[in-house]
Amino acid sequence: MLPIYATCWVTGWGKLTENDFLPRPSQLQEGRVSLLDRRVCKVFFQASDPQGPQYTIDEGVLCAGTMRDNKSICRGDSGGPLSCQLNDTWFLAGLSSWSLPCRSPVSPSVFTRLAHFSDWVLERQKENPPPPRSPQHKPASSHGPSSMGAVPGSGVHRARLLSQALPLLLPPLLLPPPLRVP
Repeated sequence: MLPIYATCWVTGWGKLTENDFLPRPSQLQEGRVSLLDRRVCKVFFQASDPQGPQYTIDEGVLCAGTMRDNKSICRGDSGGPLSCQLNDTWFLAGLSSWSLPCRSPVSPSVFTRLAHFSDWVLERQKENPPPPRSPQHKPASSHGPSSMGAVPGSGVHRARLLSQALPLLLPPLLLPPPLRVP
């Protein structure tokens, strides 16, 4: 389990503010944020008007943010990674879900807490095993991890870029199992 106030990173190609799109050529945006205790997060999302929007901060989500430099997710960042480091190892802790409008001052951002759904993901994987490999499949380059040398930056940057692939892997898990004809 990641400690509260752990340092994490959010990345995405979403809007810069509610009104400002990311200029072309699009460059991956990143922001250093801290995990927040769920009770602290709930304070930010309390409805001042009982008739207004109601927000749920439960065990299935993580909150992260920083009030110092206004780092937050924004429209278009949904599904992007919340990557956190613990004991020199990077973990994909969450996926960008929602936030209040991304303008100053920003509120914390809310992320799907992947650890909460790990059992569900494993069940979907058991129900939908991957198809067998075709005989034409060729093994990946024998260069191993060093073949990523073309990716700029340190191993930390590579870990964050690789974590972008998870949202692409999840949709097949969300599909219903195929019909089986007896």
